[in-house]
Amino acid sequence: MSGVRRTRGGGFRDVNRRLAKMATGGLASKISSRIALRAALKVSVAAQRAYDSGVDVFGAARPLGADGAPLTLVSTRATKNQLRFVATLNQIRAVLTTPWARYLIGKYGILPNGGGAMPTAWRKMINDVARQEAGDAWEELT
Repeated sequence: MSGVRRTRGGGFRDVNRRLAKMATGGLASKISSRIALRAALKVSVAAQRAYDSGVDVFGAARPLGADGAPLTLVSTRATKNQLRFVATLNQIRAVLTTPWARYLIGKYGILPNGGGAMPTAWRKMINDVARQEAGDAWEELT
């Protein structure tokens, strides 16, 4: 395995819950919006890298294709080119623009599935952004 681990109970729902707690108005709302925006950009880059790498977002190898070669998932590039996260006010969400993107999440792990765990590296990126923007206030929201 590539050293990427799943964290228990540490998914996007947890991050969004913490951002919503911050968004009680005024300065806290602006800070949580900035955290969501910066974190969404960083996680989008990480998702793009995982898509190209031949492993799922947790580091597990993808299955081999019909010809025995590693599966690349880039026959049309439609999903890869549009795979991203966006910040909506104080939440982070994935944008799934192709009809088959949900299938690729479940079958090949192009993104973390549902409200479950996210890769440890992604959680660290989000926490680093939050610490830079909010300092100790982020840690108090756990």
